[in-house]
Formats: sequence, C-alpha cells, structure tokens
Amino acid sequence: MDHNEFDYIFKINWANFHIQQLDRAIQDWFKDGSKFTHEIIPNPEEPNTVSLRVSADIIPTSPLSLAVGDIIQNIRSSLDHAVYHLGESSGYEDFAEKSHKSQFPIFGNISNSGNEIVGAEKFQENAINDTIKYLCPAAKSIIESVQPFKDGDKFSEHPLWLLNKLSNIDKHRCLHAGAAYAGSYTIRSCHVSGNFTTRPILVDKKTTVTKLGSLTPINPSDSLVDLVTPKMTVCFKDEPFSHMIITDTLSKICLFVSSKILEPLHNI
Repeated sequence: MDHNEFDYIFKINWANFHIQQLDRAIQDWFKDGSKFTHEIIPNPEEPNTVSLRVSADIIPTSPLSLAVGDIIQNIRSSLDHAVYHLGESSGYEDFAEKSHKSQFPIFGNISNSGNEIVGAEKFQENAINDTIKYLCPAAKSIIESVQPFKDGDKFSEHPLWLLNKLSNIDKHRCLHAGAAYAGSYTIRSCHVSGNFTTRPILVDKKTTVTKLGSLTPINPSDSLVDLVTPKMTVCFKDEPFSHMIITDTLSKICLFVSSKILEPLHNI
C-alpha cells in the first residue's frame, strides 16, 4: 500500500483545512461590526480603571458547533487509523482477529470516571497489552512518549487530553457551544496607565468584560468608545474549556497530533 494514501494523512489534513475554514467563517461573522456592540464603563470601586463590555449576537449552533465536532472527530480518528495501519502491516497473523481492539491510547492521571490513577501503570497494562499490542517497539515508544501522564500534574493541559475530553463530549454528551469572545482589543490615541487584566471575563455566551487601566483621550473631544476596538472571536462556553478560543485550541491540538505523532509514526 502506498503510504501517501494512508487514511490518517487525509484525516488530519482534512481537519486542518476545516479549522482554516472555520476561522474564516468566524472572522466573516464579525467583520462588518453589526454582530456586536461595546461600551466603556467606569469602575466606581477602582477610579483609575474602566471596563470594556462587549455584547454580541448569539453564535449559531449550525454550522459552528457541528463544524467543531467534525474537526475534533477527524483529528481523533486520524490517530486510531494510524494505529490500525501499523498493526495491519506488523505481520502478526492474529491481528485481523483482534483488530477490533486497535485504538490510539490516551492516558492522564485520572480515569474517565474521575478517579485518580497512575497513568504510566495503566498505559503498560491496557495499551501495551491490548490497544497497541501489535505495533513495533519504535511505534510503541513514540506513542508512550506523547502521553498526557508525562506532564504530571499538568496532564489536563496536554493537547491529547484536551482532544480526548472534547471528543468524548461531542460523541456522548452534546455539541460544543460557542460563545462570542472579545479576546483582544486595540487602543489608539490615548494616554494609557495602570494595570490591565490579562484575560477577559466571559459573563455569558454573548458578553465579555475586560478590566482596563486608566485611559485618557489625547484629544479631549474624542470618545473612549471610539478609540477602543474589540477584536472578536469565539471561545468554548462550557467548562473545562471555558475561555479557550476554539480555533486556537483546535489548531494547537491538530499541530501536535500531526508533528509529534503522525509524522514520526509515518516515518518508521
């Protein structure tokens, strides 16, 4: 079989293509400025600060949430396809009989039910002896090296752990909701001082509030609301992904899977 025709290559490339499409669709949604409004609000308890409050239209479920689900499942299945192809080409006679167990394993330091586990031990018990049993040692080594449990207490921030959680929610629970998010902003023609918050607060799925420092228009006749421009995007609405910008998160996961896993496995 020609390696260029492996399904996992098509899957990951398709996911990346649709991330780019989704990013353009989000930019187009906000482009003309009609989908959101913003205001500058004084903070009575902190006289030297103001807040940027941005209110936007509700992000449509279709196609955004459906597109997010499609991207997630293409990334996740690219890993399973790669493991299957490696097992199929391993030369083990009983692989066909046991191929239904073939799957890319993802282990952190808690189980799917939320109980604490030792990820390294569970990987040896369940992956080495089951889901990737028929892979060559080099492939097993690559897969073990990228496991979330390798990050210790920070395993929940690992791209594969995020992918696994996003995939399970999309498959078994509900669509991923998107919230309009003023993730950044530009300020022009102002004297700026004081402390600014590093992350906007998502009040609800259409409202973002960001605490700004002291802003004074250089031209006193200018209105602050005209000098501060929010840059709109879409983040995940629900925990544990709240505040994570959807396209940034998916791009990070896709790049990790492609460069750290699929390329090394492809080159074995």
